[in-house]
Amino acid sequence: MNRIQNIDATLLFVIPTLLFVFCVSSCDDTQLAKDICGAWEGNFSMSYSDQSKDNHTESLIFEKKGDKDGGTFIERQHIVSKNNELDYATCDYVLDTEISGTWEIIFGDIEMKYNVSSLSVEIEPRSLLIHRKTFDDAFDNIVNDAFRISDEYQLIKDAIQKDRYSELFKSYQYDGEGIVFSNVKIQGSKMTFEDDERTWTYHRK
Repeated sequence: MNRIQNIDATLLFVIPTLLFVFCVSSCDDTQLAKDICGAWEGNFSMSYSDQSKDNHTESLIFEKKGDKDGGTFIERQHIVSKNNELDYATCDYVLDTEISGTWEIIFGDIEMKYNVSSLSVEIEPRSLLIHRKTFDDAFDNIVNDAFRISDEYQLIKDAIQKDRYSELFKSYQYDGEGIVFSNVKIQGSKMTFEDDERTWTYHRK
């Protein structure tokens, strides 16, 4: 009998505590969902084993929908890609990408679900530069000016664009599940959140 009374007493303490924590978390999520709305921009670099490097400028635009602590977003990336290997040369180019999806704040984390069918990837016109290993820079520039109007230039551009599209498509595909970034913090015009690899930092535009 005493054991049952002890269990009842414990439940009388635990349940209100859990309800209090849930209510506080819910209020925090609601405020965070309001604060995150608008446009943000961040910069980061990615280096690869083949010595190529991507410098990213990423824009995130969050819009709240209805009474939920979430809504829709658009992610845009401006990527300056350097030192990519071809069979006979290296190349540089500028890539612009865009994808949309939905987001939700859950206990201080943000879950982002990407709509992969909305993904667009495009190399900026005239940004593709081929650096032939046997030419010096001055002659390389002359050759590139002439090369841009050739069919081969367009074929290389299309092939790179297709490869980058496939690469990004796979990275955004999560079988209906979203990508969860943890510990979302907004302090003034600065926003940070985390994944397994790093802390991502953005500033309000």
